[in-house]
Amino acid sequence: MAKIAKEKLAENVEDKQFYETKLVTARFFFERIIPDVSSLLVKMSAGSKTMMELEAEAF
Repeated sequence: MAKIAKEKLAENVEDKQFYETKLVTARFFFERIIPDVSSLLVKMSAGSKTMMELEAEAF
């Protein structure tokens, strides 16, 4: 998305604001969402053993 937006802006397209918004969205994603990936991977890799050790009555 960002690559295409940069290419379109370099072509001086009419809908400049649309492609600038795409770049802002990409920056947000890379600054706010991507950093969470490593911590989410740790959580997913940990498995469910500790939660499954509880009996159903514990809930």
